[in-house]
Amino acid sequence: MISRAPERIVSVCVEWQSQAPFFAEFLLRFNYIEKPEVQTMGVGLKERSFVLYYNPDFLKKLKNVQLKAVLLHEIMHVIHLSGDRMGSRDPQLSNIAQDIAINDMVEETSIGNVKLKLPKYVCRMGQVQKMGYKGEPIFEPIYDFLYEKADKITIVIPGSGGSGNCPNCGGTGKVPKDKDGKEKDQGGGSGSGDEEQKDCPACDGTGSQGENGKEAMSTTDNHGEQRPLKESEKAILEDIINNARSRSWGNVSGNIKQQVEDLLKTKEIPWRKKLAMILSRFVHEPGGVYENTWARRNRRSLPLPGIRKMSKKIVVSVDTSGSIGDNDIKKFFGQIEKIIKDYSCMTLIQWDTKVQSVDQYRRGGWKKIKIRGRGGTDVQDLYNYVNENLKKTSILVNFTDGYFDDARDYYGIPTIWAIVNNENFRSPWGKVLHIKDIDRRSGRI
Repeated sequence: MISRAPERIVSVCVEWQSQAPFFAEFLLRFNYIEKPEVQTMGVGLKERSFVLYYNPDFLKKLKNVQLKAVLLHEIMHVIHLSGDRMGSRDPQLSNIAQDIAINDMVEETSIGNVKLKLPKYVCRMGQVQKMGYKGEPIFEPIYDFLYEKADKITIVIPGSGGSGNCPNCGGTGKVPKDKDGKEKDQGGGSGSGDEEQKDCPACDGTGSQGENGKEAMSTTDNHGEQRPLKESEKAILEDIINNARSRSWGNVSGNIKQQVEDLLKTKEIPWRKKLAMILSRFVHEPGGVYENTWARRNRRSLPLPGIRKMSKKIVVSVDTSGSIGDNDIKKFFGQIEKIIKDYSCMTLIQWDTKVQSVDQYRRGGWKKIKIRGRGGTDVQDLYNYVNENLKKTSILVNFTDGYFDDARDYYGIPTIWAIVNNENFRSPWGKVLHIKDIDRRSGRI
């Protein structure tokens, strides 16, 4: 059940409104769920929103500077797209690798001129460097290194009392107390419960002890609810980040600003390459379309037709409505020529309010094509036609400016929207690629 933010997190959020507005935006947009079975904290997804799960006892034990560090750690998991990057990797080992990539950066950060400090037991770069890792603090190479060394690692969940936790303190990293609230005698006398609890001498405050010489690595948090983002959730994250970017950084140290900016500077794959990659996957992936044919001998020598595997069918459609200019048509056919170079033959459909023409297109066909249409725009008739007449279609590449109402039914036809002059185009169906302008230096499309 989603609850209100705990009072301590509300206090941090209020403080960050002036000291770190960028990160305050995330705390304002998170939903909060109290979850005692999560030993620490964790970010996840629930009902298409980002959720911060927290253990109330863990929250109480954190000093204020540690709480801020852990909250920043959780925000960085979201910015790092940890769920997407985990993929099919081992979840626990992925969490450790992601923590290592994030933790040192968090501890180098100051907010409001106060340097953040994570709990002592969390895993850090120093541990993997001691084991021989020489790379950068980046999740994927750290995971690969840890995977190779998995037999030399004990993964510890702080405070769970499980394998790898220090037997003296149970993984808390603090000198245990007796039933009267006094620290148990650790060879140096006992103190009252009112004093600051000392680090456990058996594990030096880490809460972890590796078994049989293994390296004990403690998770900062729990990400059992983590998974790749759906398209709708990516839109929510984009909205959070855009709102955060519209706010000032406040009094935040430069290292974290640079790290976040670098993470948000995605290296965009050229749209032509994206188109080729998507088409290749649809055309060459296993599982073709089969048909019965008398042109092929029956495998059992029966008086029946044989079976022939059909090549996968690419259908390219061109929006020829009045909003499409001659230069746009030129862009469309420039890209169609590049597609035909790899796939030899395809079906070409021209459409506006209805399907205007259907032709088999071969290389150089643009010289003979007469443009038909130039009326309004209704994409539904296009999908009706493909569904009724081109049932073996593997993928539909739709060149358009995207200025039309969504279809009532896409019939599950795999679609690539190749969009021109409409950066705001969104579709509930298929993949969207934005065609950029002609390269003015070379004159190529």
